Amino acid sequence: MKYIGLACALGFVFLGAGCASAPPAVTPPVTVPVVPPQGQTTSTAQTKPDTATVLAQLSSQWQKDGGELQAYSGRVDSLKGSLSACPDLPQHIDVANAHLASSTAIELYAIPNHACSAALRVFLRCDASMEDSANPQWIQVGNGWYWCSDWKATLILEDQATHAQSLGDLSVVRGGNFGGLFMPIAFTKDNQQIVLDAWMFSPGAGGGSVDLGYDIMPATGTVATEQKQQLVPRQAKFYDTFGEVVFLGNSKNLPGFSQPGPSSNLGTVMAEDLITGKTKLVLEEPDTTYDLLDINEAKGTLHFRATKHQFTAACPKREDALDCTKNTVAERTIPLPTF
Repeated sequence: MKYIGLACALGFVFLGAGCASAPPAVTPPVTVPVVPPQGQTTSTAQTKPDTATVLAQLSSQWQKDGGELQAYSGRVDSLKGSLSACPDLPQHIDVANAHLASSTAIELYAIPNHACSAALRVFLRCDASMEDSANPQWIQVGNGWYWCSDWKATLILEDQATHAQSLGDLSVVRGGNFGGLFMPIAFTKDNQQIVLDAWMFSPGAGGGSVDLGYDIMPATGTVATEQKQQLVPRQAKFYDTFGEVVFLGNSKNLPGFSQPGPSSNLGTVMAEDLITGKTKLVLEEPDTTYDLLDINEAKGTLHFRATKHQFTAACPKREDALDCTKNTVAERTIPLPTF
């Protein structure tokens, strides 16, 4: 059973969360003649850049465009180092396989499987743009200023022999007041699946703190991205080489939150085997919520914070009550869940 992840629009600062007034619509590329003063002539013309040029520029400058992805530049830098563990895998896709990605995309990073026999190459592209007034937040292309209104990530699996297969595209997930793009971070221990991390955009005006957590998808197949499923919420810790995960879930014995507040009350500690899909309850205690701190695999321990809630007449046990209770907080350690 896959746990439903904690749920204004990927831009990791929102690139137009949908809560601000929308920028003017893009018009098709046109040639604008320069009209000279009367009595003078000119042979020059100002031409708007073609769509492909704009999209390629926005893709290559993803760290600057509007701020939606800026917050994840450090994450990308970290993932770029993943191939160092597999020196026999090329750092970049073979030229013969580059056609599997759009000509406007950039190779963002690659992650190896645990056998170092193949690499998942992640290409990022801007799929649609909007023209705006001059603004240092936007990207200047020719005489115009543009920002990306839709991002996509193309996943290409390439083995040591440079045989390659496209696994499809990952598109921005948007809701009424949130948006984010799932990006690959690791293969599961058996190399059969890929764990995806939701890179959330900043919420717009009035938006809730929605975080889609983690999804999972098959590591093979031309439409693998279309088969991704919800895995676990943000409050999760992976271990055993991405073979297992411990995460926080919702407790039926605790009150929840009105929306757009948190979707889980964090009242259970759960574990899942990512190979078999089996889940189990690790911990649930009366009137208690949890916060995962860290895992020590060498010692086989899970370190967490437990908050005991006291409900009163002034704060009865009902919706949103977890925000008004008197609390007792303690840090604890238990054996790391195993299957």
